[in-house]
Amino acid sequence: MLKNQKIEILNECIKTPRNARVYFEFDPDYYYYYPNAVNGKFFVEQEENDFLLDGYHIRRITHIKKAEIKDDLCTRSTARTE
Repeated sequence: MLKNQKIEILNECIKTPRNARVYFEFDPDYYYYYPNAVNGKFFVEQEENDFLLDGYHIRRITHIKKAEIKDDLCTRSTARTE
């Protein structure tokens, strides 16, 4: 995944308060983060684990292998329009 794509996804999560699913080069697991700020080298985030936020962390963009916007049923409206 290209650096610009990673930054774009993290910025989208900031604009529309959503979680990002982030995979790192050095870890086989993925993590859910609320990104708070992004620049060309770093991003500031809060790790989300079962709706609990764990402080602020600063991570390098280059350590990210892949980033996705978390899209699950929790973010969808249940209102019906009939």
